[in-house]
Amino acid sequence: MTTPGIYDHCAGPAADRPRRPTVSLTAILTITLMLSQAVIAHDGPEEVLASLNAAILHNGPTADLLFRRACEFRAMRDYQHAAADLGYAMRLDRSMEIARLELARLQLQLLKPTSASGRRPSAFSEPLKTSEPLLNSRDASIRIASLALRGEIHLADSNWSSAVEDLSAALKLRPEVQWYLWRAEAQQRSNRHIACVEGLRDANAETQSPVIKAALCDALIEAVRHLSDSDALHADLIREATSLIDLELDTSRLKSAWQIRHAELLLLCDHWQLAEHELHAAIEELNARVQTSHPDPALIRDRERAIKLLNP
Repeated sequence: MTTPGIYDHCAGPAADRPRRPTVSLTAILTITLMLSQAVIAHDGPEEVLASLNAAILHNGPTADLLFRRACEFRAMRDYQHAAADLGYAMRLDRSMEIARLELARLQLQLLKPTSASGRRPSAFSEPLKTSEPLLNSRDASIRIASLALRGEIHLADSNWSSAVEDLSAALKLRPEVQWYLWRAEAQQRSNRHIACVEGLRDANAETQSPVIKAALCDALIEAVRHLSDSDALHADLIREATSLIDLELDTSRLKSAWQIRHAELLLLCDHWQLAEHELHAAIEELNARVQTSHPDPALIRDRERAIKLLNP
């Protein structure tokens, strides 16, 4: 399944500063969203950033102001400056768990572009170390989010078993579509195809998400690809995938993605002419859909996939 990313700070730790009570993740996110919405109604990111810079210059750096500025940097995809502000905010207020959680996420974000080549084997130890204390948080939302984040870090580090373990634990506490998809990826990468199918079946029943349904169909096809014809599950998986595909082809207005899945399944069953018919139909639809000034990259990838299946 295709399924299918620090700096010098202005001051050191404030060890003598009185500790504040920990604010819940939900409360902080709600306040941040309200503040952002109030500002965004009038100003763009640059104006918001200028306002926060002026407040920091006038009042001195505080954890709250640095956290808000980090959110603006992140929205502008300036991940390095966002991470720097979050690290500084943590040193000013060690009880600000949301800053620690977001810093670990950004540390992972900064690693992802180089994860495929050239990174040190221990590179992912930094976001792991940052997020570790959050696993014992008094806030359940923080604990669950940090558990899922650790699973994502293990996934990026190709530590498939640990990724499955952490994401499964997080999903028992809170079902999230993305976490299901990450766990499925780790299961497939470790050749646990039947476990992947079973997990996505449960996810499909739990979420009724079209993204999960597509992932389930892809997982079924991948499982069929890795099973021998004599395996008792082989025919059952083909029937299940066919049922999903038929339903989507009957009800969907845009059919190309499901036509490609159908063709893949037909090719696995040696039905070459039927597969060719589905692929031509998919390519015809995709050609019409990409005739825009800014075509969706996913549609281009689907068309390339269909052409490759036609010309193995």
